[in-house]
Amino acid sequence: AALRTSGVLFSGARASPISAAVSLKNHAYLMDDAVAAKIVSLCGPLENKYVIEVNAGLGTLTSAILAKHPAHVSALEPKRKLLGHLEKLQQRHSGVLSVHSVDFMHLTFDGASCPSQRITKGFPQTAWDKESDVKIMGFATITLGMRFLLNYFYQMAQRVGPFKVGAVEAHLLFPEAFAAKLLVGPGSPDCSRTSVLAQACAEMKVLSSFDRKLFMPPVQGLDTSTTSGAIDLVLLRITPKRQHFEGELFFYLDHVVRRLLASSSLRKMELRKNLQQLGPSSDWLLHQSGVDGSQPTSFVSPGDFIRLARAYSMWEHRSFIRIDAPS
Repeated sequence: AALRTSGVLFSGARASPISAAVSLKNHAYLMDDAVAAKIVSLCGPLENKYVIEVNAGLGTLTSAILAKHPAHVSALEPKRKLLGHLEKLQQRHSGVLSVHSVDFMHLTFDGASCPSQRITKGFPQTAWDKESDVKIMGFATITLGMRFLLNYFYQMAQRVGPFKVGAVEAHLLFPEAFAAKLLVGPGSPDCSRTSVLAQACAEMKVLSSFDRKLFMPPVQGLDTSTTSGAIDLVLLRITPKRQHFEGELFFYLDHVVRRLLASSSLRKMELRKNLQQLGPSSDWLLHQSGVDGSQPTSFVSPGDFIRLARAYSMWEHRSFIRIDAPS
């Protein structure tokens, strides 16, 4: 299924003037090469690494990555009018930089029509208990869609897509408010489907924040507390957990979490009572999973949600009930 979103945050360079033909409506670009260098410095060693850069734009971050001597950079940019800037950079770094007119938010990396074979061509495959030589870097879209996140974490959990080559770590700039939603822990009233799925699949850490004034025009996004809607950005490191989700376990996890955390009243509800809506006996699910049913649902850890999902999948297979993929 096509993954749809709107509003792309991309980088731009002082050394590369923006053509009047390039519309910047609903976009923002990075003005300072020093900021791009700082972002790259926070992403760890890149020498001889293989990088997938998300929303490469005019190439500011691309240039900073190339300065660290990676083995290869696959720069993805959905806005065709910006490809000329990247292609000029590609000519100066022939064999090291490849440019792809692709929106990462629509990219599944799997399927006959997907350009993933070109993007990851020559990328080394590493066992999941080892550090991967492949990294994902760049700018997440401002209005990041739930369907993209579900797809991204599903591929991580199933070790498909970009994760076929190993436990690929990502360093992505997110709107601060959205990153906060991913990092909400158990016990918070803001615990959600998004935070549970993200934390079930990955370890996440904010490495730095960046002032909205560094981007021109100021980044627009999720913050409605200001008149302009301008927001700060954070650099988030996303490291896949080594746990493997067997079979369709991720789909069952999503189904269970989506049902149990659907509203604030359900999040406050005792887990044992909340489980009654799923179908099987609450006592049976709690016995099979070993999870404490007396706690409020929002206090359930991602690991315990996985245990509940595994127990639910056992019941589902006995009952021959089909769970649809996340939507």
